[in-house]
Amino acid sequence: ELRIIDINNPQPKLLFTGRKDEEIYAKAWSPDGKIIYVTAFLYKPLQTRILAITVKSGAIQVLKTFDFFWFFSTICVSPDGQFIAFDLSTNGHSRGESDIYIMSREGKNETTIIEHPADDRLLGWFPNKNQILFKSDRLGTWDAWVVSIEKGKASWKPKRILTEMGKAWPMGFINNG
Repeated sequence: ELRIIDINNPQPKLLFTGRKDEEIYAKAWSPDGKIIYVTAFLYKPLQTRILAITVKSGAIQVLKTFDFFWFFSTICVSPDGQFIAFDLSTNGHSRGESDIYIMSREGKNETTIIEHPADDRLLGWFPNKNQILFKSDRLGTWDAWVVSIEKGKASWKPKRILTEMGKAWPMGFINNG
């Protein structure tokens, strides 16, 4: 189940109940706080889905379905709420090569923004910027990289900003990035 609690009213509100053979994980809030993006893992059939759940009504929209079981490391939303970024294994497994994708908030116009024969993992979208932070092993060590995004596409080649960061998973950004 997915529940939320208003800090002024500690009575939990049930937003979503998964099926018996389903696991769900909240991954990101829209910038306006109206939508929660969730990954849902179905065991029969073996699928992974990205869902958008409206906080006020509990309405569910399936944005994307994959015919394999993949634990997304990160899903993040652009500061303007128009795009969703996620990383995905290129071989259908949780280890090995992953690329980074962007799609519209409606689940359309999916495009690969970081496509490289390496393991690229999404870390987050910088607040108030059109830039995505990701880590990659493309040079033999886990380094942090940044890429600028315009209209849902990379606008310049990724730039390495930190070397040898290890397999760290940052928790997110503070408002000033």
